[in-house]
Amino acid sequence: SLMYHDPARADRMLGRLSDLLRLTFQRSPEPEVTLAEELEWLGWYLQIMQLRFGDRLTLRQEIAPEALDLAVPRLLLQPLVENALKHGPARRAGAATVVIAVRREADRLFLSVEDDGPGVPDPTTAIGNGVGLSNTAERLRALYGDAGRLILSNRPEGGLVVAVQIPVREMQRRDAKDAEAAEG
Repeated sequence: SLMYHDPARADRMLGRLSDLLRLTFQRSPEPEVTLAEELEWLGWYLQIMQLRFGDRLTLRQEIAPEALDLAVPRLLLQPLVENALKHGPARRAGAATVVIAVRREADRLFLSVEDDGPGVPDPTTAIGNGVGLSNTAERLRALYGDAGRLILSNRPEGGLVVAVQIPVREMQRRDAKDAEAAEG
């Protein structure tokens, strides 16, 4: 729809989408990446969403620097953010805020995506209702067994928090040269 009323913004969005797809296909198929790599990939997606929603969307990241070299499941955050956007700014005309937070506590890594949308009627059953959340829960189970958790909770002031807890595992960050060498 942007192409009809804002061709320049639509052009920027298509360029970012192209970059995002290229980055996706260049990445290693490993099930885990460093948080820094995950945030880099997520950044491309967030740029596209910022173009889509414009000034209506406020994105905040509260990332503990000591967590950047910790392992996280590859493409963990994007479906969680997509879900927050689907149930927040995509459903209403006003402003919306999405907060992505990551912190380490001892041997646990806590990641969350919080929105100010309507929340869900029953957070305890909502995981099985959507493809993104159920796939994420299944991936966490496959990678970490009972040590990986996906928890949904409504915010008292409105909105939803999707929280992920996983064991801490240090990982070597791959830079662009390492990624190219691994690709062949």
